Amino acid sequence: MNRPVLVVILLLSAVVAFAQTESARVSGRVTDQTGAVIVGVQCKITNIETNVSATTATNSDGIYVFPNLHPATYRLIIQKDGFHTVVK
Repeated sequence: MNRPVLVVILLLSAVVAFAQTESARVSGRVTDQTGAVIVGVQCKITNIETNVSATTATNSDGIYVFPNLHPATYRLIIQKDGFHTVVK
């Protein structure tokens, strides 16, 4: 009687294990000195080791998102005409 219950628990554990991934997400909100959001800011993230880059722009809420990044060290450049460029 205990065996069927144990098998079900083991099967459910296996499904949970497959759901784990090795990826990260970087996101942020770009604002000016007064706290107002800035739309259309160009954002570029570069993997320092591989020099592979991805770009995006901030949305209407000033938010940028870089999903599904491999764990690594990255350089983030945020720039828009009329503003100082930020490098992190």
